[in-house]
Amino acid sequence: MNDAAKLSPSALELWKSLLQALPDARLAVVGVPAGRTSERLQRSLGAGSRLTLVPRVPLDQYFAWFNEVDIELDTMPYSGGTTTCDALW
Repeated sequence: MNDAAKLSPSALELWKSLLQALPDARLAVVGVPAGRTSERLQRSLGAGSRLTLVPRVPLDQYFAWFNEVDIELDTMPYSGGTTTCDALW
């Protein structure tokens, strides 16, 4: 739900290891622009069909995505700030 620019290589490695450890897990990343950023995430995470990349969406759709996930993973080392508060709410 965060800005894709905040997705550091270390965060992507951590998320990839989670996906490898949990073969039934799926990952949705909201706010990913099409093109190089999307391709980089697909390549880095290697999750195939378990990865859903969603472009920036209107605010009502953004909040609706929180109802579609069990847990939100924050970016690191950059915190989510407002996004983290949205998830807690």
